[in-house]
Amino acid sequence: APLAERWNRRLERRVLEWADVILCTTEPARERLLDTLPDFSPDRIVTVPNGYDSEDFRGLHPRPRWPQDGRPVMLHAGSVYGRRDPSAFLQALLLRHAEAPGRCPRAVFLGNWDEQTLARTRALLEPAREAGLVTLLPAVPRRESLEIQAAADWLILLGDSMPEMLQVPGKLFEYLAMRKPVFSLFPEGAPVEPYLAAYARRHRSAAPDDAQSILASLRSLESGAAAAAGR
Repeated sequence: APLAERWNRRLERRVLEWADVILCTTEPARERLLDTLPDFSPDRIVTVPNGYDSEDFRGLHPRPRWPQDGRPVMLHAGSVYGRRDPSAFLQALLLRHAEAPGRCPRAVFLGNWDEQTLARTRALLEPAREAGLVTLLPAVPRRESLEIQAAADWLILLGDSMPEMLQVPGKLFEYLAMRKPVFSLFPEGAPVEPYLAAYARRHRSAAPDDAQSILASLRSLESGAAAAAGR
């Protein structure tokens, strides 16, 4: 609401005024703050990219939490909420299953969904679950989450279709540490692309709201190659 938005901006500015240093995780986010706060010294707003601690990934034992039937498993780790909308992905998954049931990947979502997202995607989610295409797992402790991720063939990076594209999720760096293929659902030109190009063992990209683009990427995943790349 407009009134709440005005108050939020005032409160945000007060918090930032009190800070000695303001950290951003991407340079586009820093540039946006500098544009919004032209009276702030650029030295107070700095970029520190996300990363990962290599010790967190030592001694991981893969723990699949789904039936293993030879199909590649694509896993999204983390909450699904707000503008992170999996509708187009679910639509593409159902279309791919109609084309080639035996070669269609299984999708696993590890983490909580907000009620609005569940309501918005129910018409796609229910048939996908009934067809054995989608498994929903609840949030678990981080170590267990990493072990479940280690059992997947592909890891899904779910973005949103907002044009600002200021964020590089911390999840991306965990995925890169896993050395797993990444299925990126971010708009073209998103700041995740340079990281994927430089560091991902293998990746596919498609716009998060374009079911046909996602479907084309799913078609390109051969079961044997995907499983081999993920292990």
